[in-house]
Amino acid sequence: SAYRLTGEAVLTFQQANRNQKYVQDATAAIVIDDPNSKITTTYNLYDGITGIAGTLSAYSGLLQFVPIADPGAATSHNNTIVPVTRTLATITSADQAKLLKIYSVTLTPNATGVFAATAENINASDASGTGVMRTFPNADYAGTAIPTDPVDIVCLGGQYNDTMQFSPRFLADITPAAGILEAPIVNISQVAGMINLSWNQVPGATNYRIESADDPYGTWSTVTTTPNLFYSGTAVSKKFYRVIATN
Repeated sequence: SAYRLTGEAVLTFQQANRNQKYVQDATAAIVIDDPNSKITTTYNLYDGITGIAGTLSAYSGLLQFVPIADPGAATSHNNTIVPVTRTLATITSADQAKLLKIYSVTLTPNATGVFAATAENINASDASGTGVMRTFPNADYAGTAIPTDPVDIVCLGGQYNDTMQFSPRFLADITPAAGILEAPIVNISQVAGMINLSWNQVPGATNYRIESADDPYGTWSTVTTTPNLFYSGTAVSKKFYRVIATN
């Protein structure tokens, strides 16, 4: 059966390997696997694409969308996709192809100590447990040293059979882990349909990451990062917030 993705999806990554593209909207994300080059339009990162049509397939547990036609010119440009915060233990199948951010990850270097030009698995760990980082072939980090100190990683969720994976897109997605700083004391109020957070300045902090969740024991998502000591947003019926100081 053929399907058409309703609405607009934003391009978060593309590679020459099988002409793959990663797209996501407000509800989900998916890999477009295009070995027959059905999509001929050239897109830039964070372009919006509307009306993608194709069939569904699965590769070792990874859901893929195989296009049957070119969707045409981008319908928007320079969109913003905020990575969802995950730990290695909380990546699930629902995160396939989704833009994620994992903090304080320690990588186990391969025998050469540098990223290979071919795709490879690199063992990883964080405070929640262990996981697998799957590199992209011919990425711009190929040939660079695999970090031995903890790093924060923006990445795309992946899966191989029962193993959840994560893949950084670019070298810029891998940054030194933010230092461990004291937790700010947060004041929260709701006025005129707005939720207002404010907090004390934390010594050594240069930014503050605001995260929210529907369940304080569930998954937290990044709302924004700011150098300010306050944040305001539209109030909803129930939402939990936390503020994390970073440097």
